[in-house]
Amino acid sequence: MSSSANKEKPEIGEEGDEPLFIDKAPIDKENSSNGLIPSHKVRDIEEQIKAAKSYHNILLQDKGFHLLIFCIILVACIYAADCFLINNGMQSSTLMKSFFELLKFIISILIGFVFAKVAVNEPGD
Repeated sequence: MSSSANKEKPEIGEEGDEPLFIDKAPIDKENSSNGLIPSHKVRDIEEQIKAAKSYHNILLQDKGFHLLIFCIILVACIYAADCFLINNGMQSSTLMKSFFELLKFIISILIGFVFAKVAVNEPGD
């Protein structure tokens, strides 16, 4: 046991923080000081990301619009069924009234989602 305590301990050297790059390519004038990607490629990538986000938002609004149309048609069907039941001397169920109110709530949320505009802040604001 004492033999392991008597062993020489390695000296602790200075450590430096170095960026971890898989490919250590030389940095030239086109490359930025923070990374190895040229600035024109960064702009291209940012434009692609912006276009992809815009396309995704359009798809979400399109799906929301289809869901809105479906809910409006469903409300019209429930209203027609309710009118039919009342005109034939029957009573409409409380479940139908609750479902009708739920659909009205969903429709109001979908209208806000589909037709909302995002306010863009100008850099000077």
